Amino acid sequence: MEELTKAELLVMKSIWEMGDGKTLQEIVNYTNAHSDKEWKPQTVSTYLAKLVKKRYLTSRQAGIGRTHEYEVLLTEEAYQKNQVKELYEFWGKGQMNKTLTALFSENGMEKESVELVKKLVDELDF
Repeated sequence: MEELTKAELLVMKSIWEMGDGKTLQEIVNYTNAHSDKEWKPQTVSTYLAKLVKKRYLTSRQAGIGRTHEYEVLLTEEAYQKNQVKELYEFWGKGQMNKTLTALFSENGMEKESVELVKKLVDELDF
């Protein structure tokens, strides 16, 4: 899985939130409305081309003309799982305690989240 730049990830997150079959203009509008950006279509088009090349998206011609619709090849969940795995392997150096400390110590956790983590750990088979 090729690494994404922050800008590519922002566009990809917009598409994950919007769903498949969106056009360039729809993606531009959504991304600008949900971020602190004022990107032009040419800018987003460049990011979309990179996402297609990296195999995160596919595009197909929609109707007559040059309009394309974009569809997700990699789900948000698969991307998240890969990111957590990389965090674990790189920063945690394969030690879960370091990874969990890094994840939870900075912002703290609500009681409900702590209880959920405890339940998940208890359900693991070793």
